[in-house]
Amino acid sequence: MQNQGVGRKAEQDLSEGWVFALLAASVLAAYFGAFRNYFINDDFLHLDFIQSFRGSYLEFFLPHLRPSDVVTGARYEPLHVIFYALLYPVFGMFFPAYQALHLVLHTLNAWLIFRIGRHLGIQSSGALLGALFFCVYRLNSQAVLWYSSLFCTAAAGLMLGAFLALMRPGFRHQAVSAGLFFAASLMSLRAPQYLLLAAAWLWIYRKPLTDGGLLKEKFAAGLAAAAAAGLSGAANVISWRHFPNDLPPPEIDLFAIPAFLMNLVFPYEAPWFLKAAAVALTAALAAFRWKDAAVRFLVCAALLNSVFWFLLISCSHLPYAPRYLYLGSVFYCLLMGHILGSALRGGRGLQRILAGLLAAGFLLGNMVLTVRQDTVWFRYLSVRGEKLTALAAEPGAERKRLKLEGDFFEDDPNLNFFRGRLEFVSPEQADQAGVFAVDLEREKYQRILRRDIGKDYWFQPWFIKRPCRDDSPWC
Repeated sequence: MQNQGVGRKAEQDLSEGWVFALLAASVLAAYFGAFRNYFINDDFLHLDFIQSFRGSYLEFFLPHLRPSDVVTGARYEPLHVIFYALLYPVFGMFFPAYQALHLVLHTLNAWLIFRIGRHLGIQSSGALLGALFFCVYRLNSQAVLWYSSLFCTAAAGLMLGAFLALMRPGFRHQAVSAGLFFAASLMSLRAPQYLLLAAAWLWIYRKPLTDGGLLKEKFAAGLAAAAAAGLSGAANVISWRHFPNDLPPPEIDLFAIPAFLMNLVFPYEAPWFLKAAAVALTAALAAFRWKDAAVRFLVCAALLNSVFWFLLISCSHLPYAPRYLYLGSVFYCLLMGHILGSALRGGRGLQRILAGLLAAGFLLGNMVLTVRQDTVWFRYLSVRGEKLTALAAEPGAERKRLKLEGDFFEDDPNLNFFRGRLEFVSPEQADQAGVFAVDLEREKYQRILRRDIGKDYWFQPWFIKRPCRDDSPWC
């Protein structure tokens, strides 16, 4: 097994067609209920912008001219808005089509994880187990179920593809790696995470890379990626200077890193000390296998994700939102797959039994939670948009006047999508003729989950986040 982790595999692969089919079946089993869902908040901001924009999309490549994130009104992510603009003429308002694409992208990312694991020298069983964990891991449910995160899932695929190409020998693969990362840097602000991953891999595998005469070409690809990240960073600075809408206040949040790790390792509703114990157990398992270069890299990759979000936006809510842990879960799932797969393959009787129970519990437990809680939670959130869309589609020459109730707010920018057909009035005006309350019809979903689900609008109840100073849901 020569040169493991630097582009050569440890053994003959499983049939990749069968691997992809198994991963796709796992994703579909976990998210089959998502096709009943609909657009939720932030989604209508994207849809409204795409429907109303009449300029040239090339203008988004000029950071001083137009911001690329239609939600924040800031940032330089030109392929973000172009990605959605290309999809809309094909899918329109048909949410299941977007969800199907999202599941395909998630499956492709899992397949890339399998390939990356094989090139790290991980045996087929461990790489496949890690990819299966990633498919159903409930930490990823927010990213996979949300239309507004579709571009993030696509950007993650570009970064994983870039990393896989970087691991393969030959300048052609290095050129592909640099090109994929450049596209990712134009699609997502979080693309610089890739530089930390590439740097960790180059450092940990520097000896076999040097012995194989590959370090020079890998270093050149790393420099190209660093240049692309530098251009993206400079463009974002220009964009923030002209559109400083989402710049966080200068505040350091030291809780960001432990919260990241506890949520990454144990995304289940439990006291914080149980989450901390799960982190400690994972650390002990990794320490036991620390001589394995793949283990060292995967641990470093997960930790560097934590440091990235701490340095970039530690003062905001973003390190605590599950969708921002999507790339971190790649390396955690692959780490667990590698450790448990090794125990299943080479362990003794009791060790194999324990590893099998843990693997089965991980897969089935996360799948059940995704099906019975997370998907239904998004269904609960999507009822309001589905109801308003149906009301707006009803025939009639005049706009319907609706009273705002529940979590509706007159200044909610998502409502702009409906203002052509609906008029939202305050409760004081609701006594006028022709004004009726919007029936949210969400009580049945509330009963399925928990009574205070409306208060957990942006964050699942299991997700650890810092206490808010002003009772705001954003921290």
